[in-house]
Amino acid sequence: MINTCHLKWGIGAPVRVLKRALKRTFRSPPRPMKKLNFFLVAGAEVECPICARNTRLFISRYPSWESPFDFFVLNWCELCGSGWLPDAKRVMDDYYRKTYTATVEPNRNQDPEIFFNDWKYFDYNLRCGKAVRASKQRDFLVSHGASFQTVFDFGCGPGYFLRICGAPYRFGYELDEASVRHLQFLGVENISPLDLPTAAVDTMLASQSLEHIFPEELDFYLSNLRRALKPEGRFYVEVPNAGLSWFLDSDNHDPHTIFFTAEGLERLLTRFNFKSIYRGYENGSTAFDPHPEPIYTPDSSNEFWSTRDHSSIIMIVTTQE
Repeated sequence: MINTCHLKWGIGAPVRVLKRALKRTFRSPPRPMKKLNFFLVAGAEVECPICARNTRLFISRYPSWESPFDFFVLNWCELCGSGWLPDAKRVMDDYYRKTYTATVEPNRNQDPEIFFNDWKYFDYNLRCGKAVRASKQRDFLVSHGASFQTVFDFGCGPGYFLRICGAPYRFGYELDEASVRHLQFLGVENISPLDLPTAAVDTMLASQSLEHIFPEELDFYLSNLRRALKPEGRFYVEVPNAGLSWFLDSDNHDPHTIFFTAEGLERLLTRFNFKSIYRGYENGSTAFDPHPEPIYTPDSSNEFWSTRDHSSIIMIVTTQE
């Protein structure tokens, strides 16, 4: 049986949801939410960047109301159910460096000293909710045998997890220019996985970050993360449950470039020789309705793959010799 870990979000997450709802409510004109319609490209076959198998090519609109995402077209794999934005690096080249903070995380523009001095207080931004999540993630990793001598956070943002993990050696990787100031304030080195020493990291975290990777760079990052993890180290991965190929969800997926199913995520990690220690979902049901015309059907005997009632997929993996 799969597990559902108890990662509570704190008050920050409802505030974020409310802010986004208000933004969508009062802009003009709002676009209605729709199911994704999939179209088979006749005679076209592609290699899925997630599961690395050849699949017939299905396409759909991008599930967003926001420009420029509402003009993008997604590719979908009928074998693992995952989707991706083709040629993402070209169309979103500077988005995460310069635009992400202004449109998604404006609180990162705060002065780092103010940002972190208010760490323990509930206020009207995202700091507290994400700090609570980071604390829960740390405790959950401890319960699954993680060591915190050397820690690397891939897509670390301003450093929530790195601040509270207690590791003497902390490294992160973040493209967002506004977050780099916060990492410098914390004394965290911002380093690409390519530059990590081999078998040097005890614990890695990729929380809500793999879905932002350009698909054409996915293998590069995963191979270097695998190389840098110590034997029997721990790698915590959390991504949105974005199987729109077989269930219905809102049009609230920007700025994601990869849309993971549980099968897709597990196949991705397995092909880089990671071994699963934990497979589960974020605590709490979201009750996704089944898609009336799915292009993918997960194996019903695999409870992890076939669960559609949670918003985030979580795996903890280690090296597999």
